[in-house]
Amino acid sequence: MPATTFTTRICPITIEFSDQHVTRLRLHSRLENVGAGEACESPAWVQSVISDVQRHMAGEVQDFRGVPLALTGVGDFAQSVYAALRQVAPGQTVTYGELAARVGRPNAARAVGRAMAGNPLPLLIPCHRVIGANGRLTGFSGADGCLTKAQILTAEGFLPGITSDSHPF
Repeated sequence: MPATTFTTRICPITIEFSDQHVTRLRLHSRLENVGAGEACESPAWVQSVISDVQRHMAGEVQDFRGVPLALTGVGDFAQSVYAALRQVAPGQTVTYGELAARVGRPNAARAVGRAMAGNPLPLLIPCHRVIGANGRLTGFSGADGCLTKAQILTAEGFLPGITSDSHPF
């Protein structure tokens, strides 16, 4: 799969894509040496997604619901969770239990958590918007964990004042 790595205000990101879909998005730790991999000519639509992601991470909120995604190897339950989660707008959050209820499985909060942990497209499938029932930030598999989650939520206007030196969790 072709891939391109780019920088954002919050963290470096690698985007993998096919001719028509984003297939994977990886948020890297700021401490990770992602270097310059093989140069990859990316189509204009991918460059547009990259530009939108960079602007989003800088606080200029974007709507990623129209980005074409390919979810190969993802089970039916996870796909239904991801579809429901893509409807949660920037600046909004949902709990694991609420998301489970939205897909008709109100007792499946832990299964929703497993789906979030396996999310191949963080940010585009906004797992950073899923919080614990107590309102606290919990788990995030991208980049630097909950710190990155807090920074993305801050960029979206949900957690004002979060910086790399302050932790809401």
